[in-house]
Amino acid sequence: MLFVGHTRFSLLQPDSGAWRASNGSRFSSHEDYRDYLFDPRRLGERTQIFVGEVLPQLAEGVRSHRVRHVVSYPVDLPEPFRSELEAAAERYPFVVLDRQGPDGWSRSPMDVARSELAADGGMFGFYRLDDDDLLTADYFDRMAAYVTEANTGFMVSFGAGITGLRTAEGYFNLRRCHYPMLAIGLLGCAGCIRGVGSRPRSARPTHARTSRTR
Repeated sequence: MLFVGHTRFSLLQPDSGAWRASNGSRFSSHEDYRDYLFDPRRLGERTQIFVGEVLPQLAEGVRSHRVRHVVSYPVDLPEPFRSELEAAAERYPFVVLDRQGPDGWSRSPMDVARSELAADGGMFGFYRLDDDDLLTADYFDRMAAYVTEANTGFMVSFGAGITGLRTAEGYFNLRRCHYPMLAIGLLGCAGCIRGVGSRPRSARPTHARTSRTR
């Protein structure tokens, strides 16, 4: 079973309306937005979580599955954070780096899916993951049951999880939580017909457009 994931790692998108940090409601100028996004303290924390916790956790789950996780990051991501991402891609073969400049994608998740399924086509799960969110080690085992041709175009969200507060010493105040239609690991069931030029038969998973029916 193929799974294709996508993480936006501090991606600079000043005109995007999809995020509070970029839709103009939080910052009055592109410069303020950029300063926030590339603040060394913020990038240090995000890199520590993503490289040190998120990717190792994914590595635990990919052992019995075919997984490609696309990490989109800006071409001008400051050092040493860019080098840490590139080193992580060397360490974890399932990571596919998408270094984005003014022209957008260099390797989109759908391009990766088409490449992986070019010979025979087939189903795949397309999931999203923020750079500070973790999936359980059995995420792919549990999701595999839903990625079927009959479910093409449907989305799956595991609403149960654990929240906690993070400090330099670790996590504390851990609690079970349940949020229906949770965006962490939100997965779309998609399919590719045979051929390199095929177009996946599914929209990308986005919690803003997911049906609110429980």
